[in-house]
Amino acid sequence: GERFYNFRGVREFKSKFKPFIVDKVEIAGLQGSQNNYIKNMLGRDKNSSPISEIKVPYFRISYDDKVKSIFPIARYNKASGNYTMLLDIQKEKDLLVSFGGNFSSRSINTGFVGLAYNLFGKASSTISANSYFGRFYGSVSGNIRLDKSGSFPLSFQGGFTFNRWDYFRSLATFFDDAKPSYILLNERFGNLSISTPAGNKGMLRSDFIYSHFYDSYYQTQNFLAGDTADQTVFDAGIGRLTWERNTLNKKQYANQGTLLNISFKVVNGREKSIPGSTSAIEDETTTNHLWYTGKINYTNYFRKIGMVKLGFLLEGVASSQTFFQNYIASVIAAPVFNPIPESKTLFMPQFRAHTYAAGGLMSILSLGKNVDIRAEAYVFNPFGQIVDDSSNEAIYDWTPTLSFMGSGSVVLHSPLGPVSVSVNYFDKKQQPWSFLFNFGYILFNRSARD
Repeated sequence: GERFYNFRGVREFKSKFKPFIVDKVEIAGLQGSQNNYIKNMLGRDKNSSPISEIKVPYFRISYDDKVKSIFPIARYNKASGNYTMLLDIQKEKDLLVSFGGNFSSRSINTGFVGLAYNLFGKASSTISANSYFGRFYGSVSGNIRLDKSGSFPLSFQGGFTFNRWDYFRSLATFFDDAKPSYILLNERFGNLSISTPAGNKGMLRSDFIYSHFYDSYYQTQNFLAGDTADQTVFDAGIGRLTWERNTLNKKQYANQGTLLNISFKVVNGREKSIPGSTSAIEDETTTNHLWYTGKINYTNYFRKIGMVKLGFLLEGVASSQTFFQNYIASVIAAPVFNPIPESKTLFMPQFRAHTYAAGGLMSILSLGKNVDIRAEAYVFNPFGQIVDDSSNEAIYDWTPTLSFMGSGSVVLHSPLGPVSVSVNYFDKKQQPWSFLFNFGYILFNRSARD
């Protein structure tokens, strides 16, 4: 009874408050056209607004990469009984230079350098470029982004990207030499993207891509030094529509929040296949391909029990994709399930399929603010496993089969990036268990293969 009485009293007390109405918004710290950009983001078309209508655009401003900080001050106007809102804004530096990298106990060490130049005015824009360099992964990317503020904000982005992934024949450690490449993936693509916010934490994005894939590979891991690799060249136009809502608290090793990503893409291109000495196919061939792919990924850290956080991941892909000229090329082009950071650095056909359903559970024991002990387990169910027939061509095996992967890791979230020690298990690998020490993020530039 007393608890109900107190609650009712608080409610009655709050009901006597006057509505928080904002008559005017003033901006400090910016100049001329920069003020117009912020005012357009606020999107106010009337003299008085309740604070609830200003809250959404306020948070959009705070997340804008041209804004370094924003501090709100409300001033009461006795004459009107309403408020004047002062936004003290500090803009981000015009030129940003970033350095980073990834140091690992495996031969996936990577360096990173990035440049970004902000043009902050009525039409805000950013010119950026970055480069990753390492034996496993190398990339160069350049982009121009134009942001249009207002009641219906839009972002236009155009650019180019060169990506290379070098999958070694062996899981070499940092102290060993990696053996020659088993699969070498190259891609070059130009893209034009249009995106708009979908709520406070969501985004709707459309991509138009023209890509050139150039991959070389062997049909067997037991190739000799004198063998020549197969080559597949695939030129394609790609259209992709993506809706995403993301509240995860970290780029890697998140421990709270949710992610829902739904995408649909169409691919139309021409494949040119040049056989090497390890191929059972002798003739050079050219084939046209057209397919559609839909994908959904849902990650949710849904519950906290004391020091333990629980989460799950669900992922599904449905595709009309057709086979390429040989087994390895078909597997390379297929969608991939890689929820564990190390899995993104391994080529594992057992976790690739045109259509699949997958999922897993995550359990995280937090030892203080910056140390997590993680246990994760995932299952992958292909609807038609892609297998190799006797002549190196790809066929479906419709026998029901499941593949598993799991990870146990200790993660320190340092100011420079995550430091992790993990033991990972990948089903159906010749060496299913692996140990990995890693400092930094295992991240790549966007790929036209996604």
